[in-house]
Amino acid sequence: MQVDFLVYMTLKEQYDELKLEHEACQTTVKEVSSITITEEHKVIKEDVKDDASEASSANEYVDAEEPHLVAEVSALKQMLATQRKEAEQLNATILKLTLTNNELETQLRELRATIERKDEELKLSTAALHRAESARNEVSESENGEAEAQAALETALNDNKRLEKQLLKFDGAMTVMEEEKARLLAQLREAEIASAAAQEEVVKVQNALEQLESKSQTLSIKLKEADQAREQAEDNAVAAEATVGTLQQQVRDVSTQLHETQHELETLREYQLTASAAALEEATTKHQALERLWEDVKLENERLQARVEELEFRLARSTLDGETKAAELQTQVEKVKREA
Repeated sequence: MQVDFLVYMTLKEQYDELKLEHEACQTTVKEVSSITITEEHKVIKEDVKDDASEASSANEYVDAEEPHLVAEVSALKQMLATQRKEAEQLNATILKLTLTNNELETQLRELRATIERKDEELKLSTAALHRAESARNEVSESENGEAEAQAALETALNDNKRLEKQLLKFDGAMTVMEEEKARLLAQLREAEIASAAAQEEVVKVQNALEQLESKSQTLSIKLKEADQAREQAEDNAVAAEATVGTLQQQVRDVSTQLHETQHELETLREYQLTASAAALEEATTKHQALERLWEDVKLENERLQARVEELEFRLARSTLDGETKAAELQTQVEKVKREA
């Protein structure tokens, strides 16, 4: 009987120590679980808020920048079409002036040939006039011969005057044509210069348009990559939130089991006079198993917290990289605008 009492007292002391430790552990569990759950909810809410803010900023940037780029590209295309139309008109003018100049050159060649032919006729008429004068001098003694010579001389003089008038007329026409040719050549040179300038402007606008379209495509790709990174971060946050929810459920389950264990320990205390050492040892073993389970849950919670911090760091870094790339692209677009 004495031995049973000693065993009982020993078991009672162990039970009291175990109960105190269990109560302290339960208090710690409640405090830690409450703090952890609150902090994790706060972190998750901040992550979701940051992701929503980033998504809103990205959408606002796309909404603000994309119509501007579209309008600028449309304006450049319209300017390019206008420049091309002007270049086509200048080319048509150049072709028309070239044809007119060729016609004038043909007319000038024909007029020069006519003048040369008239010069020959004038020379022949002058020679005939000289011969008529010589014949008149030779037959001056004969009245009939003198009359014939006088008639031939007058005819030659009339022909000579007619030819001289024709030559003067042709010289005037040739002068007018040469002046017209000079004027057309000047217009042709001006049109060629304007056409070359218009062609250079077309090339310049075309290059600016291609560069702007390339920058627009690059910006769209970068924005798409940023959206994908944001979506990935949101998926990671959702997964982390689900994991935290699972952990919270595990904490609640462990808390429920601890309450059940406490109830069992209280039941053992009520019936401690009739309880056996084996039952108390079994309860102690179960409590120790629950303590080990709680330690495992704490380790898993710490691992998940580290994972959440890593996701936050990666999300912040991807956001910073996206903002830096967007600023660089905006600077390049402004530079292209100034060059255009």
